[in-house]
Amino acid sequence: MPRPLAAVAASALLVCASGALAQNALRFAAFGDYGQTSNSQTVATRVLAMNPDLICTTGDNTYNTSTSITNYDGAVGQYYRAYILLPANSAHLPFGSAVNKFWPVLGNHDWDAGAASAYIGYFIGLPTTPANRRYYTFTQGPIQFFMLDSDTREPDGVSVGSAQYNWFVAQIGQSTARWKIVMFHHPFQTSTTSSHGPSTYMNWGFENFGVNMVLQGHNHTMERLLYNGVHWFVTGAGGQSHYTFTSISPNSQFRNSSVYGFSMVTATNLELKHEFISAAGAVLDTVTIPTRCPGNVDGNATVDFSDLNQVLTQFGSSGAWLTGDINGDGVVTFADLNDVLTDFGRGC
Repeated sequence: MPRPLAAVAASALLVCASGALAQNALRFAAFGDYGQTSNSQTVATRVLAMNPDLICTTGDNTYNTSTSITNYDGAVGQYYRAYILLPANSAHLPFGSAVNKFWPVLGNHDWDAGAASAYIGYFIGLPTTPANRRYYTFTQGPIQFFMLDSDTREPDGVSVGSAQYNWFVAQIGQSTARWKIVMFHHPFQTSTTSSHGPSTYMNWGFENFGVNMVLQGHNHTMERLLYNGVHWFVTGAGGQSHYTFTSISPNSQFRNSSVYGFSMVTATNLELKHEFISAAGAVLDTVTIPTRCPGNVDGNATVDFSDLNQVLTQFGSSGAWLTGDINGDGVVTFADLNDVLTDFGRGC
């Protein structure tokens, strides 16, 4: 039975703010525009060598218009089958994953393959709510992912006020995840290239929904931008031929159009770190986003009695990703309670 709040609070105030402790960490790789080339193989070799917990994509998973199973078996399954819940007719069985760990989004070339039917038929492990599987959300560790379809052929629309947009607003409004990441293909924040400029219709005001990071593809480059306080990334250097920057966005903070590579994102309860990694293994760029209020356990706008209650309810419990385990050391202790009390009453 939990100790009385006053007694626990008094004890907690004697505890120093939680320091650098051994933390749980969730790591995922993200990339797009890879298709099936020798460069795709090189990137895949490096991604798999780093053994991420999940793999996400920013679209254009194939450049083949075939609707047969061999399309995605060749473009995706041959590299990443160990992460994919494979369909029954895949040539890569029994070497798939029993639990899906591969989370793609649709690109324009995926739409070209039978109006996305080949994509939907292959990635059977995606959530079925909504039933179309063209866009979806899922949660892993401290992150809730919002995987959107930015292609203008999307029947539920791609602009503010569309059915897809309204679904997103409803879903993120219910989220209590510590980190919220959005992914889609056609970039709104990007430096113009010889092939693709900004897709302004994807300006959904993510900064107003507590989104911490947006990842995009379509441009065959790597770029980090800062827009309205949110970090945006173009991670489209997965294997297809590079594009050339023709006009640099004023929001651009890092860019590369000559190296193949991918994003590696590491999340703990205290920070979200993004790295651009080259296929050769070099770290090209790093940015870290700290959580503003570690004590905001339930993800609403304020550290309040709800957050205190969650920590007290779990006090003394141990295990990965407990909501009350603010410092991520695997057990809910006075250090976590102290974080709540330090932030108490603060807007986050």
